[in-house]
Formats: sequence, C-alpha cells, structure tokens
Amino acid sequence: MRNRSQEENFKLLLDAFRLAGTRGLSIDQARELLFGKDTTAGSRTKKLLERLKSKGVIRTQMGLAGIVYVINAGQ
Repeated sequence: MRNRSQEENFKLLLDAFRLAGTRGLSIDQARELLFGKDTTAGSRTKKLLERLKSKGVIRTQMGLAGIVYVINAGQ
C-alpha cells in the first residue's frame, strides 16, 4: 500500500464519517476504514480530526454517547 498525502487522508476520513452517518458505523470502525488495524491509528485519527476542526470542516458537539463530530454544511 502506498503512502497517502494528508489531503487524501482528509478526504478518506470525511468519506468514512459520511458512511458512518448513513450506516451507523462507530468512530472505531471509521478509523479502521481509514488506517486499517494500525496501532498508531488512534493518534493519527485524532491529529486529522484536530486539523479538520481547525480548518472549519467539522465541529464537535456533545451527544448522548459523548463527543460527536459533525461535518459542517457545505463540506
């Protein structure tokens, strides 16, 4: 598997979140879609989420199960 650029990872993560929203996948399943069963997937996903949040692509809000990531309109 080739290395992906950060922009490709952003796009894949957003696609995984959209799939998670339509199919009911957990954040762990979305993370596995993006990085596979890599042991550093958790920290890498957190860094991507923080970058997307700082760019205004996603926002966080509290849900019944804890923190929920929401894709901002128009993204």
